[in-house]
Amino acid sequence: MAEGDPEVTLNTLHGDLTEVRGAITDVKGEIADLRGEMRAGFADVKGEMRTGFADLKATMISGFARMFTREQGDEMIRVLRESHRIQEARLTQVDTRVAQVAGGAELDRQKREADIKLQVSLDRLSEENRGLSSDIRALIRRIDALIRRRDNGGEPPDAPRP
Repeated sequence: MAEGDPEVTLNTLHGDLTEVRGAITDVKGEIADLRGEMRAGFADVKGEMRTGFADLKATMISGFARMFTREQGDEMIRVLRESHRIQEARLTQVDTRVAQVAGGAELDRQKREADIKLQVSLDRLSEENRGLSSDIRALIRRIDALIRRRDNGGEPPDAPRP
């Protein structure tokens, strides 16, 4: 042996191996603790995800419950068409009446009255049409979203729930 080299004996080897064994035991204990912490963390994440999915499911169900049915959409379109038909009939009556009335003052008075009635009717119809058109646009967006969801592999809202 060279000078300065530590002396290797069975006792020193045994002591070194005992220290290594203790260190390995400590590492095993730390690994077991870490494994337990990870399992607890995954259990927490799993619970949070289940809660989140339950909230999402409830939100989606309540959202779909508020959507228009097909019958309601068809009814809105029918009412809008009927309104346009009635307005067209009124305009035809006004045109016919104007053609029948001859004379300046009577024609002017009747024309003013008809214009006022027509303007009031048009204002009402315009208000109703704005509301109906925004409702129809919202309905179309919702239907498009449902169709895109189905095309992307999503479950339709009326699919059986597990």
